[in-house]
Amino acid sequence: MSTIAYADPKAPAPTLGSLGSADEEHQARVRQAACVPLIIMIGVNLIFFVHFWLPETSRFPTSHWWLTQLAPLASKALTSSGESQVEAQDGPWGLTALLLLAASFAVFGVCRSPRLWLGPWLMAVPTIVGLVSALLIVIALIISGGLTASMVSVLLLILWFVAAGFATVGKIFDAAPPVRPKTWRHGLPLLAAYAIIGPIPTAVGRWLFAPELREVADTLQNNEIALRLAALWAPVTGLFYLSGLLVGITVWVAYQWWPPRERVAALSLALVGLLVLIGLLGWPTSNIASDRVSILESASPQGRPLRPVRSRLNSRARRRWPSTVAWPRSA
Repeated sequence: MSTIAYADPKAPAPTLGSLGSADEEHQARVRQAACVPLIIMIGVNLIFFVHFWLPETSRFPTSHWWLTQLAPLASKALTSSGESQVEAQDGPWGLTALLLLAASFAVFGVCRSPRLWLGPWLMAVPTIVGLVSALLIVIALIISGGLTASMVSVLLLILWFVAAGFATVGKIFDAAPPVRPKTWRHGLPLLAAYAIIGPIPTAVGRWLFAPELREVADTLQNNEIALRLAALWAPVTGLFYLSGLLVGITVWVAYQWWPPRERVAALSLALVGLLVLIGLLGWPTSNIASDRVSILESASPQGRPLRPVRSRLNSRARRRWPSTVAWPRSA
């Protein structure tokens, strides 16, 4: 004989689950995709930053071609004090490049946040801003006839939108990932790459403490090969690298510190100590760089060291052979 069983009346009511996949693997892909727009924009602007503040790298093969291809994605205000490094930078790219960079930071921050603190649909605003900026860049390239000369930028813009769109959609429709405490390993590979690629921290140090040395180095690029690198092959370059490396470490510690969760006191002391150390190192670095600028801007001292040497030789010869040798007057 069959029986009828009733459900538990105290059972919780069913809820509407997330529309997308909430597994950890998919969430990891979303976080990785959110890094792509930021890597594209920071990488392009770093190329222009190093090329401007280290003019000694201007002889790198195909550097002009790469700068022309990537010009629409670089901000002159951030990388080269408003100066155009190639003709392609004379277009209306300044504001759109800044908007793309800001949108990249916003996509990264929003998509890696553990909470939907903006609401589900306001999270799409950074991606929409980046899309509008990318469309304006492409339209301007088509109108000016520079689409072929900047095709690499167009491909990077497509990759930017695909990665940002995937990360944003995944963040909106997936469940919020659990909060994971940061460890010292977070961001450490990027810091190691920053330290290994020496021109980047060196350019940061020269930008901070010796912008006048950059002007001298740029002037020397049309000189002989021995003098072309005179502003770079100097002891002060090591101080530039060390200063720039400390700046990178400071940024890494700040990333560990925000948002404040654990180890706040220790990280705060580390930030203050690093800022003080950068200031203490910057003072002798700036003084040594000023001396180097004075040497490179002065007239050639080729004949000066020879005068005392010739005078000493003449005096010794006169004492030894006073009547047989007629020495010329020292210059």
